[in-house]
Amino acid sequence: MTAPKPKNRIVGLRQVRAGDLKPNPRNWRLHPPEQRHALETMLDRIGWVNAVIARKTDDGLELVDGHLRSEIDPDAKIPVLVVDLSEDEANQALATLDPLSAMAQADQDALLSLLQQTDVPPIDFGDLVVPEFEPTAEPDRRLDERASVNQRICPACGHVF
Repeated sequence: MTAPKPKNRIVGLRQVRAGDLKPNPRNWRLHPPEQRHALETMLDRIGWVNAVIARKTDDGLELVDGHLRSEIDPDAKIPVLVVDLSEDEANQALATLDPLSAMAQADQDALLSLLQQTDVPPIDFGDLVVPEFEPTAEPDRRLDERASVNQRICPACGHVF
């Protein structure tokens, strides 16, 4: 027996003025100044390479994902994937998109190779100190499973581990 094929819930791609998008009142993500700065830097360097996600409501397009990206410049026209989701389905997506992405594990060798082949200038995170990645004495455990009070920050994307 084969698994059912997922439905394509994307109904369009639009260019929408960021300030016209309604923030989702159930958004649970907080965006510290360092993340905003890193995102602004990357948008300045390479531009938009990913769309925010919004669903149609009676009050207009409501964000499901991409709140920080939509806040950077309210007057900018930004790419928006419009999805056909009910409020409950949007809540499920809002609750799971970031945690699912966070489950991915980094292939450190592949990342190092990519960074060596790419002209990726360092990002100024202000007063934030970005430590170098170092081998640990616990090679068989994922970073998020290690009992450590020291946070690590990816120098490429700013993700805090």
